[in-house]
Amino acid sequence: MKINSCSWILAAVRVVSISAFAACGGSPGTEAGSSEDESISSTSVSMSFEEFEANAYQEPGTGVYIVDGDIPLESHAKLKEFYDQHFQNGALIVNRVNSVDDRWSTTQKRSLSYCVSTAFGSRHDSVVQAMASAANDWQASADVRLIYDRAQDGNCTSLNPNVVFDVNPVNLGQYSARAFFPSYPRPIRNILIDEVAFGSQGPWTLTGILRHEIGHVLGFRHEHTRVGIGGCYEDGNWRPLTTYDSASVMHYPSCMGINTGDLVLTQKDRDGARALYGIALHFSLHTGTPLGETDDRWAFAIADNGDLFSILKSGTGTHSTEVHILSAASNYQSFSMHTGTALGETGGNWAFAVAANRDLVGILKSGTGTHSTEVHILSAASNYQSFSMHTGTALGETGGNWAFAVAANRDLVGILKSGTGTHSTEVHILSAASNYQSFNLHTGTPLEQTDDSWEFAVAANRDLVGVHKRNTGTYSTEVHVLSAANNYQSFSMHTGTPIEETDQSWQFLVSRQRDLVGVKKNGTGTRSTEVHIVDLP
Repeated sequence: MKINSCSWILAAVRVVSISAFAACGGSPGTEAGSSEDESISSTSVSMSFEEFEANAYQEPGTGVYIVDGDIPLESHAKLKEFYDQHFQNGALIVNRVNSVDDRWSTTQKRSLSYCVSTAFGSRHDSVVQAMASAANDWQASADVRLIYDRAQDGNCTSLNPNVVFDVNPVNLGQYSARAFFPSYPRPIRNILIDEVAFGSQGPWTLTGILRHEIGHVLGFRHEHTRVGIGGCYEDGNWRPLTTYDSASVMHYPSCMGINTGDLVLTQKDRDGARALYGIALHFSLHTGTPLGETDDRWAFAIADNGDLFSILKSGTGTHSTEVHILSAASNYQSFSMHTGTALGETGGNWAFAVAANRDLVGILKSGTGTHSTEVHILSAASNYQSFSMHTGTALGETGGNWAFAVAANRDLVGILKSGTGTHSTEVHILSAASNYQSFNLHTGTPLEQTDDSWEFAVAANRDLVGVHKRNTGTYSTEVHVLSAANNYQSFSMHTGTPIEETDQSWQFLVSRQRDLVGVKKNGTGTRSTEVHIVDLP
């Protein structure tokens, strides 16, 4: 975003001084070499490249040229290419490189990690919040996720390979902020915010400016290049995603734009983002249930048909572990079963899962007679009145740093979250074919060691779904999926969700249809146990 602009030549790079800008009667908050308040000039068409280069603004230190206000070009050759494009005759729109959309891949779009430099000093928290707010507006519109990695803030430079981009302060007085396109190399994948952005920006907020810059990060061009007159035209390397939108967050008001307030996303901006990146994740169900609020005596599991098994472990009327099944067919408004079982009351050392045939699999982690983690299976055919299996396993007794899930073939998937030999979250799979007497996999994963802010489930295709409930980069409950296809050595998804960060009052499950099922046990608005379902891609 440019801070001044009286004379502006072909969307490019000449910057007039703030004093000269003030004399023009413009409003603050415009971009270097482009403008939210541009005086369009079409009189300088016959400019040589040498003259063009002499007028170019080049960032000190990086050597990066800034064109069209907030778009960096990393080399002299790129500047020449830009000049050649502008001097050829000649809705939300996406940048193109070699006739291909300049966009993030399916995997990358959900893991756009960034840091915010501590060099912002006392402004650091306000930048963090403005970035989060601006990112959330785009994330609510399309299937993209910008993930703030606070751990990288102390080393938040263009050389940090642990984030996709960095957010840093500058004090150049030439623009309020500038960004990059997805195809740009890591050294210039930065959002740079100038000192001027923290001053008076007229109707624009820092969040509004960052909405515009994040638009560039996602690959979106300035909408006003469609106008095709004077300095508003940039080049033809773009593809329209919607019909023309003169109010777009990516449009300069002075280039026949109509937005005179803060920089906000329009419906066409949202439509264009969805056209390029797909629909954002949304809830398919929010509902209270006939089950009152519950506490840590209750565990939940999900059947293949979506029925919610509510397992009351202790304090029961039958003096046994009880099963109460909420019917998915009724949207969890009625029960299909209430029953005591052949299993006595249980405590915190038990975990439960539902097998494909609806058998209830109980996992006794510690205090066992066999000095191993034990499996006790209650038969669905008997309405949970008898067991089909009691067995110790090849896995020793386990504690709170273990989570368990049951795969479609009844293999028992043990997830060791911390205290591991590989210094990562580990997967240890006990084979159902061996009656849990042998393992068919021991492996570390790319997921670092995890704590009680993480829950795990196994999808129908055996992918391991990690649900990160709090202290997340997206300020939401996140989903991170490790692929079973390569034995959990890579991720197939990183995404935030529409569910805010969550605490111990929530339990998460994954349905056979790969929906994320959040069970809120207490502290609910309906004063009942609630079900919140998010459709995962």
